[in-house]
Amino acid sequence: MLTLLCWLSLPASALRPAPDVRAEVESVLAGAVARAATEDLAAAVSLAGRIESRVGPFGAVRYERALALYQAGELKRARTAYDDVLALVPDHAGALYDRGELALLAGDRDAARRDLEAAAKLRPDHWVVAYRLAQIACEDGRYGDTETHLLDALHRGLDLGMLVSDPAWRPLMKVPDARRTIERMVVVYGSDALLKELESVP
Repeated sequence: MLTLLCWLSLPASALRPAPDVRAEVESVLAGAVARAATEDLAAAVSLAGRIESRVGPFGAVRYERALALYQAGELKRARTAYDDVLALVPDHAGALYDRGELALLAGDRDAARRDLEAAAKLRPDHWVVAYRLAQIACEDGRYGDTETHLLDALHRGLDLGMLVSDPAWRPLMKVPDARRTIERMVVVYGSDALLKELESVP
């Protein structure tokens, strides 16, 4: 197999993979971007750009670029990069989830809800999507929906201790109805130790 550098030195016309090997090529190229991101964000972003200009667009490569930006704290650039992923692969569950989290961090709960609900349809098996939807519902004062989403997350593997340890839930502890909802979930589905930990949260 050609090395990545050899690939990128070939004429663009020689780089278009046949449909039957495209998935394998995409996986290799995305892995290269992911590995580059562990060393140097700029190098990873540059590599992703070179791949796209020479080989063509790949959803997985764009996603690794967006994820590298997110993990480096380049949140505005990351959100734009996730837009690019979803322009190419509209049902990319990871990009939808990550962009939803970024929207939530920016205080755009409507955009976050749209992306997370779309991600939930694609990945109904993962607890984290339901967990974030529970957070949004709680912030909106929809406490029945909060419980429904938390139950869904619990059935899919959520550790209820996240409600106490996740800083995103701390402001909600100061809202009486929200705190009662969280306490009820911990009493019914948690442990005595977790309830004591929750009671120590001001």
